[in-house]
Amino acid sequence: MSADPTIAGRLRALRGFLVDMDGVIYRGSQAIPGAAHALASLQRHGPVLMLTNNSTKEPGSLALQLTRLGFDLPSERIIIVTEIARDHLLRRHRLDRILVLGEDHVAMSLRAAGLAVVDAREWRQASVVLSACSRTMDHALLGAGLNALMAGAVFLCTNCDLTVDGDAGRQLEAGAYARLLAGLCGREPTYLGKPEATCFAYALGRLGTRADETAMIGDNLDTDIRGARDNGLFGALVLSGLTAEASPLADISVPDIGAFAAMVDDSKRE
Repeated sequence: MSADPTIAGRLRALRGFLVDMDGVIYRGSQAIPGAAHALASLQRHGPVLMLTNNSTKEPGSLALQLTRLGFDLPSERIIIVTEIARDHLLRRHRLDRILVLGEDHVAMSLRAAGLAVVDAREWRQASVVLSACSRTMDHALLGAGLNALMAGAVFLCTNCDLTVDGDAGRQLEAGAYARLLAGLCGREPTYLGKPEATCFAYALGRLGTRADETAMIGDNLDTDIRGARDNGLFGALVLSGLTAEASPLADISVPDIGAFAAMVDDSKRE
């Protein structure tokens, strides 16, 4: 696949790569053919970091999952959205008390960073509510979050995704819980994950590259590609996951990450 001269020039200028995971390097429990080789190829041209809105697993768990699929991706190369949320809280809400609507590892990570986390029974003490995703979200926790928000707590949400594919079909994501709470409390949350500027500023800082020399490779138009477009990155849409057709919103649309890596290789040889 050849690129037009303008695209070829932008590909040649790339020095760093942010890569979504599900639908880009694997689907469900299967690696996408050629994805491991593509990541290794891209890494010859600059640093590569995974960037995911997944808040249900820790980087270590994701790294282990990827190892089983044949990828060599240590946890240090995986940015999860709760890491971005933790950074935001440390910068903006270091002295606040935080009620977490999410998996236990999210609260543990915040506590380990020195942040004050309260549980559902202590919702009156919460000055911030962080809505994430939990596979065991219950009525009591959602109710505590609603009460804290009605009392004036700051409303944050890890990501705007409403659903995510799972082994048992579609499952609710953080954005679905946030939308429910927003409808009840009358306030919209501040989102922190893709496609938000907060997310990409953090990821670029970790990567050590400028936006105009960085690609975001993803399968989701609403998060990956919109985030790239709004924040000045090169948006590479892969058609191996959520999106099946090329889109003018992307700088380039390719069948899979292997095809994109081949185009980057070709551009660097010119």
